[in-house]
Formats: sequence, structure tokens, C-alpha cells
Amino acid sequence: MPEAVGLFHRAIIQSTPVSLLDSAARSTARAKAFVSELGMNVGELPDVPVDRLLKTQRALEVRAGGELAAGHGFSPHIDGHHIPAQPGDATSAGASATVPIMIGTTRQEWNFFMPNFDPIDDRTLRARLTLSEHVDHVVDAYWATWPTASPLELWSLIVSDQMTRVPAIRMAERKLAGSVAPVFMYLLAWESPAANGHAQSCHTLCGPLTTDNCDLSPLTADYPQSRAVAAQMADAWIAFARDGDPNHPGIPEWTSYSVADRHTMIFDVESRLERDPFGEQRQIWDNLPTGEEIMVHGKIPTRSGH
Repeated sequence: MPEAVGLFHRAIIQSTPVSLLDSAARSTARAKAFVSELGMNVGELPDVPVDRLLKTQRALEVRAGGELAAGHGFSPHIDGHHIPAQPGDATSAGASATVPIMIGTTRQEWNFFMPNFDPIDDRTLRARLTLSEHVDHVVDAYWATWPTASPLELWSLIVSDQMTRVPAIRMAERKLAGSVAPVFMYLLAWESPAANGHAQSCHTLCGPLTTDNCDLSPLTADYPQSRAVAAQMADAWIAFARDGDPNHPGIPEWTSYSVADRHTMIFDVESRLERDPFGEQRQIWDNLPTGEEIMVHGKIPTRSGH
């Protein structure tokens, strides 16, 4: 957003970065379908109770197909003025060149989105993945790294990378291409024992840890180790917000990210800086689409040059 230049001095991107937005045409079609579902015009929307808005949105999402089902749902879109270009393209072109960023994910983000933790078999694992003809290659490669993982655990690891970690890495790379400010990469590896051990390092776990509010979340409240992780993460977030550098005495030296070294802070009870963690898995995705690309394009696109 050109109007926002100079307003943000630091940025912390937790979990999924948004590098692709829907087109104006898709967003308009979605909005028209929503208003039609409500049976009213746009001018009447301010008077509609929130619960009815949410109920209508859920009903539309269940029935929608094609263009309405694809993309980011109700979200900003490229309008040629306020948002003149895709965020990823604008970033690599230097739109935020002087703004340092921290960016990262949790290890098993997608555990948070599981409706249940019922076991699945290998066939179901492969059928659930949106990887077309690449599915066997990806599954076999991940299983080589995590041979004792259950099919459900492996599914979460793969989807977490496809939907969050790989997009974060690609956004960091695009930031470096158009930036004079540093990028700091992290990965939250501490696993919460909540949900009978199924929560692990799930989406939203970074919330209570980065704000040092462990008592307020069921993911952290009953687990003393969370306080050790929170002390490290919260002070890093504070240091970065204050100085643009997350280093503080409670963690190992945190070197900024580069494509050559890919230094990443692994947050755990005893945090550590690693060079290109899970690099073999990262390289698997070099020629494959992220979940965001599939969502926005509505299909598995062919990546440039492949």
C-alpha cells in the first residue's frame, strides 16, 4: 500500500505470510454472492446482526464451488490503487526495502486445524494432499526423514510446510531480493502436551509464548516448560520491536537470514541457531506450488521454468 510507506518501522510475520491476493473480479463475485445469499442490498449490511453474517458466510462456503471456493475468502484484493500489485512482487521490488522483518512458523501448524486426531492410513494420507502427480515423491521423502511418524503426523508435517513454512521461506527470499534491511527467520519447535499430546507445535502456539501470557492459553498454562520458551521468545519480540534486532542475552546469537546460509532460530526450551533446518524438505518444494498458490489459482499451477 503506497499510503502506508513510512508508517511501519518493523514487521513480524507469524505463521502464514500473504504473498498472493485475489483479483478484483473474484472478490466482487464473492461479495455479490454473499449479498444475494442475505437477500438484501449492500446499503443494508450495517444493520445485519453479526451472527447472521457469520451464518450466511458459513453457508456460502459450504455450497460454493469454482471461483467462489478458491482464494483467500473475504480479504483485500488488488485494486490497482491502494494495493497496486501482489504483495510478494511488491516486496521483491523493494516496496519495504528499509523495514527489517522477523518471519517464521511453528513446526506442526496444521495440527490446530484438524477436526479430530483419528488415525488415517497411508492411502488416505496421499489422497488428502493437493500435490497431483508429485504426491508419492513428497510423501516418500518426508517419511525418509520421519520414519516413525504416523500417517496423520506425516500429513500434518507436509501440509504445515506447504501452507506456512515454505511460503514463509519464499517471502523471506523475496524480501532479501528487494531490501537493505535484515530478515530474521525462526521456527517454533517446542511441542505443547495439550490435547493428549496432539497439539504439539501447532498454529496459535506462538501467541502466548511471544507475549509471555502462558497462563491464558490451554496450550501452555499447565506446562512449566512453556515459561522457559516464552522468556526467550517474548524478549526477542520486544528487542526486535525496539531495535530492529531480536538478539538478547537469553538466546544464542541470532544471525540474520540469507539465501546462502539460511540461519534460523529454533525456539525450544533450549533454543539454538541452525543453518537451513530441514533443508532436504525445503528443497523438495523448490519446483512445487505452495498451498497459497493452489488456493489463489484454484488448481495446481506449473512453477516457472518447470
